[in-house]
Amino acid sequence: MYNHGQGLRRGVLGLVLAVFASIVQASPTITDIEFSSRPGSKFEIRLDFDQIPADINAYTIEKPARIAIDFPDTSSALDSKRYSLPYGNATGVVVLQSGDRTRMVVNLVKLVPYETRVDGNSLYVVVGQEGGAGYVKQTSDPNRLATSVESVNEVRSEISDLQFQRTGDGEGRLILELTDPSVDVNVFSEGGNVKVQFVNTTVAERLMRRYDVTDFATPVETVDVKTTERGATLTLETAGNFDYLAYQTD
Repeated sequence: MYNHGQGLRRGVLGLVLAVFASIVQASPTITDIEFSSRPGSKFEIRLDFDQIPADINAYTIEKPARIAIDFPDTSSALDSKRYSLPYGNATGVVVLQSGDRTRMVVNLVKLVPYETRVDGNSLYVVVGQEGGAGYVKQTSDPNRLATSVESVNEVRSEISDLQFQRTGDGEGRLILELTDPSVDVNVFSEGGNVKVQFVNTTVAERLMRRYDVTDFATPVETVDVKTTERGATLTLETAGNFDYLAYQTD
């Protein structure tokens, strides 16, 4: 009986070790991707995995400007393969799986430095450098969508910068910089959208466009920037149920 019990214990132990070995040898899978702006002219890409990601192989191409990152022995469970970005030096990100390898390509207007780091089951890629161009494309960009532009009769302030972010709670956050923050601002809901009106305020030419922010996965789908004779109007097109809050900081 003793030997039989010892054999049973050995059998159970062998099974447990086999299960753990199978878990250790499983290939990582990309489960989520998120984008956010960073101080200066940087933006961050965060890739989430179901386990600690494998060592990466990265390289850059100057023309066309691209950052390519290969994930060996890694699969992708992302819902989409292509993501558009509302940042000045980035046109989009592509994540494609081929066999047992997944590659992420960051398409840029101009090649800039980047950094990578791993924190737990997430890989962070920070792209850009201090003091570079703005977060949005210049109006000469051929992909720019037309928007309404009229000269403001009396200009007291200018919207000089615009950033869109996704918070950790999945909220859409629009951050604006004004040369004179004392101008009158009116925020209201109309037709299921949120409108922000700035009296006697113009907009920097490079910011005059419509931004597609669908890939940020927030209630906001687009941000349309335009000017009238009275000032600037930003329309946030939304989807689903939402609430909104506006506040000012120095």
